Amino acid sequence: MLLISVFEAKYTLYRMEDKTSIAGGLRVYRMPRKLATLSLSMDDMIIVKNKLNAKVNDVFAGIVTYGVEKYLRFKSPEDLLKDPVISFGSASSVRKQGAKLPERLYNRMVVHTTVGLSNIMGPSKPISLKGNQVTKIGVTISKLSSGLQVHMISYNQKAYLQFLVASEIIPDPDRLCIYVDEAFVR
Repeated sequence: MLLISVFEAKYTLYRMEDKTSIAGGLRVYRMPRKLATLSLSMDDMIIVKNKLNAKVNDVFAGIVTYGVEKYLRFKSPEDLLKDPVISFGSASSVRKQGAKLPERLYNRMVVHTTVGLSNIMGPSKPISLKGNQVTKIGVTISKLSSGLQVHMISYNQKAYLQFLVASEIIPDPDRLCIYVDEAFVR
C-alpha cells in the first residue's frame, strides 16, 4: 500500500485509487452499514510509537494498513498487486483557496477513497455522567462513499477503534478487526 498526502501546502496532489474488492464509489453511501469495534491498549501503542520514533497516528495507520492488507489477502489476493492507496488530507490547508475548490476536491477524494481514518484524543481523565463511570467512548460517521471508515478515540488508557463498513463490500468486519489486532502480535 502507498500512503500519500492529498493536500500539501498550496498544491493539491490527487491520485485515483486502483479499484479493489473493498473500494468505494458513488453509490456506496446508500449501502447498508455494519459496525465492528476493537479495543487496544494505549500503552502498547505508545511502546510501538517510541520504538519506531513515530507518532500514535503512524501506529494507528500502520496497524489498519496491516489489517486491510491481510483482509485483502483473504478476500481477494489479486488486489494486492494493485496500489490499495490510503489518502489523507487537511481541509485547513486549502481553505485559503476558496469555498468551492475544497468542496470539489473533498468530494472527489471521498468518492475515490477506499479507507478513511480518523483519530480523536478523548478526555485525559476518566469521566462520569450522572454518577455513572463512562467506560468507553465511540464515534463514527455514516453515509460516506468509502467502503471502510476506521475511527479511533483514546480514553482511559485504551484506544477504541470503530470499523464502519458498507456491508455489501466488507460483509465480515469482525474478521478485519481480528487482522488489525494481530498487528501487535507479529
